Amino acid sequence: MLDFDFNMDGTMERGATFDSFLQLDGRVRSETYRATTNDFKLNLEEIAFTDFSYMSQRISITKPCQVDIRHEGDAPYITLNAVLSGSVNKWISSDDYWRAGDMNISVVSGDYNSTWDFATTGVTSQQAVVLPMPFLERLGKRYPEVFVPIVEMLKRGDIHKLSAVNAKVDRGALRLFADIEQSYIMGTASSDYAEQRIMDYISPFLYKMAGIEPEGKSSFRIRNMMHDARDIVEARITNPPSLNELAHEVGTNECTLKKEFRAEFGLTVFGLIYKIRMERAAEMLRRGQSPMMDIAQSLGYDHISHFSTAFRRFYGVPPTLFRQMGGADMSASAAG
Repeated sequence: MLDFDFNMDGTMERGATFDSFLQLDGRVRSETYRATTNDFKLNLEEIAFTDFSYMSQRISITKPCQVDIRHEGDAPYITLNAVLSGSVNKWISSDDYWRAGDMNISVVSGDYNSTWDFATTGVTSQQAVVLPMPFLERLGKRYPEVFVPIVEMLKRGDIHKLSAVNAKVDRGALRLFADIEQSYIMGTASSDYAEQRIMDYISPFLYKMAGIEPEGKSSFRIRNMMHDARDIVEARITNPPSLNELAHEVGTNECTLKKEFRAEFGLTVFGLIYKIRMERAAEMLRRGQSPMMDIAQSLGYDHISHFSTAFRRFYGVPPTLFRQMGGADMSASAAG
């Protein structure tokens, strides 16, 4: 909830209360809010995606003024803000004069007040990408080294860190905002498309926020592709797709797949297939007395001798001996 109070010439006027990105409901929608006083007019358009939001603000100033904003927050979030035109002095814990071309990623948690000072007349336009806690927690399951520290930062109640990451608006940011605003052309895939674009651009900022040097790190869009590829391999372990097919399914090319998959998991795609098959074979051997040929075929081996050789190379003993030994944990001797 954003509660706008307008200070004009020493008087206070009640503004508008916006139930905004804190009320995400899993639907893609676009809503426009307007608040007007004699010297201040605000247009705020929100596009709320599945569990994140995008806001475009256009503020028209006919007379220099200040705007006090009270943020009532029981739902922490991260926001990427960019001033595309005009200027505004934002006061929170320090004075930061934002002009056209300034951009910042901030952590917002709990209630706080801020003052926006418009010293000049004209139009100030701002764009904001808002990533609330459910979004961050979801990504934390895949990338705990990045998102767990950020989530903890939010839970500690670090109210507002304007100095977290500052940058200048670049062509990448302008393309990001344009793509989000046009994401509706993707139909039911609009939310996934917008998320991919956001994560592709914002990854370096999030690495820095978590205290990780982003140099050489892949974007979360690419990393998401690799995790999707792993999920496909695990689901089709008996008859996995070729590298070219797998790359196509996750939206990349074979060269990128090979490079990024190894970087993310420390294994090649074929290395993962081999590892999963052997681990599942060991589990089946521990569980019961299924015929060896059935186990081999369920894991994609047409010949039991090929399966036996693969198992022995991985665990150091043939599957028959492994079963006789009661399926003892022999991971230490695995070939990897």
